[in-house]
Order: sequence, then structure tokens, then C-alpha cells
Amino acid sequence: MKITALVLAVMLMFVGGDTTLANTLWYNGDADGVDGWTNGTYIDGPQLFMARVYDDFVVDGSGWRVNAVLSNNYLGGTFPQADWSIRSGVSAGNGGTLVASGVTDMVPVPTGRALFGYNEYTVKVTGLDIFLAPGRYWLNVAAVGTAPGSNGWIVTFNSTTSGLNAIGDPLGNNQNSFWDDPNAGANFTPFTSIDSGYNYDFSMGIDGQTTPIPGSLVLLGSGLVALFSYRRFLKP
Repeated sequence: MKITALVLAVMLMFVGGDTTLANTLWYNGDADGVDGWTNGTYIDGPQLFMARVYDDFVVDGSGWRVNAVLSNNYLGGTFPQADWSIRSGVSAGNGGTLVASGVTDMVPVPTGRALFGYNEYTVKVTGLDIFLAPGRYWLNVAAVGTAPGSNGWIVTFNSTTSGLNAIGDPLGNNQNSFWDDPNAGANFTPFTSIDSGYNYDFSMGIDGQTTPIPGSLVLLGSGLVALFSYRRFLKP
């Protein structure tokens, strides 16, 4: 009876440990209150920007199952949707390969922070089910605005970060981000080439689960066989 309980405990430890409920796999850090960069689409209003901020993250282990993506932005106006995308192989002037993307309804959630008279909100897309193999990727999550704020302008700026409360790799400190905005003549332009004195890491993140490591499952199977054999040997 004790051996059986031990087997179940081991199974839960190995299987549950890598397939838990959604958690933060990567978070580049909270806003540092220094600045932000244009990041969003304006459907209706005085601006016609299609700006996108991309920052990199690294998938480790045997891959990730992505359930949600997010970015923190200073917003002014009405933003009922989010436009998001994940890319690989991004470099200067090259958008790389589009891995996954979409547009969905959402409600921005205030973070309690503000800058230059604009409140910061988390723009988050949930309900995803995307597998990412190990490697480096770039994420963008942009607010889609439909109406201006009280000052007549639609404003959305992705918050900069210095890595406070960061999780995963990188930790909001490697300055490997890009800006894509056809209206401004930016074609996946490295932020480091825009202003060498600027902080080029942005507040964004990913929720999901890590996938089981095959080697661990093999070891688990071997261990279970040994435990059951031992239990049978002990039975009278």
C-alpha cells in the first residue's frame, strides 16, 4: 500500500510538474517610468499609425504551450481590441518568420502606474493554445484604438522596462528589440540604432506551461517499473 502511494506521488511530481496550470513563463519586467514607444493601431481618429514594438524572449526545455500574451502600455482613448504576433529570426530590416498572430477583443486592465499624464494598462490576449519549440522569438502585443481620449488624441505607448520583477530569459536587459512602423519609415529597425542613450527593453510577457521533457518521462517509466517489481517481490 505504501509503495503504491509512493508511485502515485512520483507520477504527480513528474507529470504535474511540467504540465501545471498556466503560469508566467516570461515577463520582461515592470515599467521603469522612464518612457514608452508608439505601439498600436488606430482605426478611427486623428492618427493613422500602425506601430509595433517587438522584444525577444527565449523558449527553453522541450518547448512551451502558450496560453496568453501581454504588454503594458500607456493608453489614452478607447481600446476594445488587441493585435498580437510572435516571430522568429528577426533582424535589422527583416521581420523574420511569422509564427502566430491574431486580433481579439479585450479589456485593458489598469496597472496603477502612470507617466506623462497617461495611465498604464495591461493589454492581454487569453485563450491561446500555441506550441513554441525551443529557441528565440520576438513578441508584439498592440492595443487597437477606435476613439480618441479627452484631449482628442489616441495614444498608446509600450512601457519601457529595466527588468524589475522580470521572469525568464532575458530579464529586460538585453536591448534586442525592434520597431516596425511603415508610416514612420521603420522596417524592423533596431532601437539601439534610433538613440544609443535610450532604454530599449519593453514591458511584455507570456503565460502558459512548459512541455514535459522526454528524458524525464523515460526515467519516470523506468522508476515505476522498478517500484512495481519491488512491491510484487515484497508481497507474501
